[in-house]
Amino acid sequence: TSTSTSIPSSTSTTTIVTTTSTSTTTSTAAASSKIRDALESLYLGWWPLDEGVGAVGRDASGRGRAATLLNEPEWITRGSSPSLFFNASSQQCLVVLGFTASAQESRFLWVNTRATSTTSLFSLSFTTAATVGSIELRLFQGRLQGYLYTGTIGSALWGGTVSPVINDGVWHHVGMTRNGTAMSLFVDGAMVASGTLGLSSNVVTQLTMRCDTLTVGCRYQGLSAASPLYLNGAVDDIEIFDVALSPAQVYQRYGSNFPTTPAPSTTTAAPSTFITVTTGEGATTARLSTAAAATMATTINLYSTTGANTVVETTSSTTTVTTTATTTTTTTATTTITTTMTMVTTTTTTTA
Repeated sequence: TSTSTSIPSSTSTTTIVTTTSTSTTTSTAAASSKIRDALESLYLGWWPLDEGVGAVGRDASGRGRAATLLNEPEWITRGSSPSLFFNASSQQCLVVLGFTASAQESRFLWVNTRATSTTSLFSLSFTTAATVGSIELRLFQGRLQGYLYTGTIGSALWGGTVSPVINDGVWHHVGMTRNGTAMSLFVDGAMVASGTLGLSSNVVTQLTMRCDTLTVGCRYQGLSAASPLYLNGAVDDIEIFDVALSPAQVYQRYGSNFPTTPAPSTTTAAPSTFITVTTGEGATTARLSTAAAATMATTINLYSTTGANTVVETTSSTTTVTTTATTTTTTTATTTITTTMTMVTTTTTTTA
């Protein structure tokens, strides 16, 4: 006589969460351009126009020559950084008072315009009740022109057909260098014109001694009768040096572009690529990738010793590995990325 005992079926589930590895990477932006570092002592002024709001442009050169933004020019963006748009009909421009010229100089800025009329980009000038004078970088027929005007006579260096047309609605890096009456014009890092202006060195010296106002986006601020040549377009990253930069230095200025938000370095330390998972008393081993979610499933059956192929207990295990990254920017130049790999094992046991 045999006695049969019935075992009630039951199911139990166990979940284990394990943080298997944590990798923290600190990424620091590349240092600001070495070109800037080497030349910053030569700055007469540098206005990055990175405020994005307000009526004042800070002087990042350390010279303390803050710029006044007249008639509320509009703050816009160039890429991810702020820049300024001047509306010519509203007589908008940037002004720095008490800014004296020097025998040598270099001036550069980024500009985006479709203006077809003669337009002043950059001017060092003087004004009196009787006359005006200026040392200018301007657009003439859509091309760069350097111009010196003493109040009675003037002389210009024009890029002519050699200089590319830049009133095309695209950002261009433009500028000039001057050593006395010798002037060169640059567009996007390349010299497009060079020559000697038809004024005596004595006249130019007197002119530089009289100039006391810097304007960007107009010629003679406040003298509407003196052809102020207001700009209709956008400007950014304005620089003036008290030396005539070499063509190689100008090209480096153009290439560096001085981003106002430093780009983080692309080198990061990744966590380990795989984790090894073993289940079933060493019977099953797998390597799961930590680069993305990865899953391994196993099933173990327990058979009866009295009945062939009779399963009395089934244990199913699912192991999932996930990787998450948390990015924290602590300063404008440092970003910390914490990568955490988490392993979740869920085991379900069913008794028949």
